[in-house]
Amino acid sequence: MFARSPRFMFDFISPPSVPLTTDTYRKTMQQFMEHTLLAARNSNLRHQLKAKQRYDSNRPNPQYYIGQNVIIRNRSLAMNKFSSKFIGPYTNVKQVNNKTYVVQNTKNNQQTPITVQDLRSIYSCPNTSWLKNFVGLETIEYTITDRCTKVNLLVWPQALKYLKIVYEDYRDCILIQQSLTDLSQLNDLEVYQKQPGGSLPRGEIWTQIISASVPSLKNFKFYFQFICHKHQLNQLKEVVASFSTRFYKLEKNLIVRCDVSDRYETIFHDVEYDTNNTNMRRVILYTIPFGFEVFTVFKTFLKSKILDWPRNYIDYRSTIIHKMYICEDYDK
Repeated sequence: MFARSPRFMFDFISPPSVPLTTDTYRKTMQQFMEHTLLAARNSNLRHQLKAKQRYDSNRPNPQYYIGQNVIIRNRSLAMNKFSSKFIGPYTNVKQVNNKTYVVQNTKNNQQTPITVQDLRSIYSCPNTSWLKNFVGLETIEYTITDRCTKVNLLVWPQALKYLKIVYEDYRDCILIQQSLTDLSQLNDLEVYQKQPGGSLPRGEIWTQIISASVPSLKNFKFYFQFICHKHQLNQLKEVVASFSTRFYKLEKNLIVRCDVSDRYETIFHDVEYDTNNTNMRRVILYTIPFGFEVFTVFKTFLKSKILDWPRNYIDYRSTIIHKMYICEDYDK
């Protein structure tokens, strides 16, 4: 079989009149497979680089990365429907009293006094030690944008009643859990993960945190994204069950939904087996009613139960992903 001219589609290309020996055939085929594997790796890297470039181009304003920045409401009398609702960013300069602070515009260095009611959103690193100065702050919408500092420490004012945290790096989830201490007045907590990653979330951990440190919590919303292997799909039932206990259903009136894609939209390279793994799944675990600005839907050709809100279940066998819709609320 080895003393023949190559005719199969995966054979290397060579003149048909040259006979081949066994050693020569094996050596050439090995070179061909190595070249093919290298081409596949380079193609995957180029795809990942393009995806990263698209992701970076849609990130928030880089001015927010310097830390300690806030956006305040635009309360101008001349404001019309075309005016910006929020202006900034500003840097916290000093505290006048429990309700008033002096902030400085990062563009023209102009200082302006504001009250805590004027604060809208905060974009910064996973270090909020400076936020302790805002002792009268009762509402925070905090977006972790980048690693602009080596010290990662999340702390919140004890007077908080509403806390919304948005993060991209799955490693920040542990920091968020550790930061939820001594928040006895917190009534509303929202945690949203923008990019998939990390291990499977566990409802028992959040139950312990809420019971011990946030006893007054009435509303808890979350949006977790992660990637799991095909053989881990059975574990998702345990994950949903951990967020469907008496604590969540009866005490917190929580309804949980779990959506699973038929395959991960980006080819995943398995380092352990040195191959492109197509058995990865993208999983989104979230609460209903939905509260995040971005909602991802896995489009299906088959009839699925993706909009059957009242039930807690996983339906991944009937889900075949062809496109992914991302809906954004621009009014917020």
